[in-house]
Amino acid sequence: MEDVLGRLSQSQPSQPPTERDDLATIPSTGRLAPPLCVQNVESTSSPQPDTAPMETTALTYELQLVWLEKYQPWFPIMHHTSVSDAFVEAENGPGLLQKAVKAVAIWDSPGISWDRKQFLSERLRQEVIVNAMGSLHLRTVQALLTLSILFWGEGKWVQYSNLAAMCKRLSQQLGLPTVAGVATAQPSKMCPLDAVLSDNRIDHEERLRAFWMIEMLDSIFALGLPSYPPTTAAPLGAILPCSDTAWALQDHFGECVPFHDLQYSSGFSMCISLCTVELAPVHQFQHSVIQTGAMAGGPEWQSAAQRLDERLTIWREEFVAAVFRLINAESPHDARAEMRPAVITLLQSQTTLPEGVGQETEPWPYANHRCMYACENMAAKIRRMEESELESCSPCLVLPIFAAARFYIVHTKCLHADVSVNLHSLAYSLHICSRRWPLAKMFESVIRTAVAEHRTPAIQSALPIEFYDLRYAVAEICPLLQRWVDRYSSPVLRTV
Repeated sequence: MEDVLGRLSQSQPSQPPTERDDLATIPSTGRLAPPLCVQNVESTSSPQPDTAPMETTALTYELQLVWLEKYQPWFPIMHHTSVSDAFVEAENGPGLLQKAVKAVAIWDSPGISWDRKQFLSERLRQEVIVNAMGSLHLRTVQALLTLSILFWGEGKWVQYSNLAAMCKRLSQQLGLPTVAGVATAQPSKMCPLDAVLSDNRIDHEERLRAFWMIEMLDSIFALGLPSYPPTTAAPLGAILPCSDTAWALQDHFGECVPFHDLQYSSGFSMCISLCTVELAPVHQFQHSVIQTGAMAGGPEWQSAAQRLDERLTIWREEFVAAVFRLINAESPHDARAEMRPAVITLLQSQTTLPEGVGQETEPWPYANHRCMYACENMAAKIRRMEESELESCSPCLVLPIFAAARFYIVHTKCLHADVSVNLHSLAYSLHICSRRWPLAKMFESVIRTAVAEHRTPAIQSALPIEFYDLRYAVAEICPLLQRWVDRYSSPVLRTV
């Protein structure tokens, strides 16, 4: 992989790309083509008939490797053999899953210009979405989930929400909740038999992982959003994904593969446990306040919020112990990172707000303390991550980083204090993440501006006042921040 990428990085096409399809399908040979030199992928000269297929095959091979190395570790919904099969079994052209993977991985190909990447990715994702409307299959769900992380990383929440709704509906029709042990409904009779009947253990595991990924992303996105439907808590008897050891096997699952339906059998299972079990009471608590019209911040509210915070703290202690038991832990930092915004989202509305932001209730010292503690832990965790990890991290990690940085900014402004080292660390981590995710670039611009004017009263800030009002969740103010970036930032920032 390094050799292929090295040759690609040396390729500097002097002319714009031609209109021929850079992403033509790999021939159905039943095996992967060897890595080839692709220095002329975008050359405008007319290739010889016997060399053109080799160039496009090399690019396709490269994108498959990019996915397996950079995205598969934190988005493990497909077994690596399924990814390979999706790239070699497309006799009538690329399937939905191959197109979705290419739409994501094309951004990591250094031999293609930014404009060309944008064009190819947009075209591929549109083809996937249009064709998915008439498809009812596990591969359809996997393709849409793959695109959902792309929209998430771009901060396109409307598109993400629509894809998430499609995935949920397809999940129900395919009977995925039944596979996970959270429902007894059978697959829809509209499903073709080959979409629901399979004795393949990899297929069964992939159905399980697709279901949990849908639920996990839904829970993370719904944090603090009053208009978003509340998520359903997973029952204690639910079936969770297999161990990391089993999932990493190079061959198909055999009868001797150890399967563990345990809460902490893998890093992915830990994330599922947090997002679908531990965060469910947080979602229910926030929606109950909205439905009853109760005033947040009263004695009963504070007592309930403190109990939820203590529950999350207990889970964290169990989580740390479980990590030491997992020799081959997948991505344990992801689960801990998602716990930080849960604490902040739960309590930040009752913390001290800066002058100029109307505060309806007296600040709650406990909320200030717990939010600051969560931010400090978040910053400490981010500092321990290598730059390479941040460059290829899940876009879901971008939201917790920004939530912590935002709280630091507001806290600094309230105290009229200097900017802390932790805030600089979080801003720098957004800068590293922005090399891949446009959402991080937008957040970095906002945080850099807020740091530059940390002595300026909030009411006079160039940023929208909602940024300093912690009663708004991050996802709620993203459209405002994006419009601010589009209006006031440089053209270079807007196109990154």
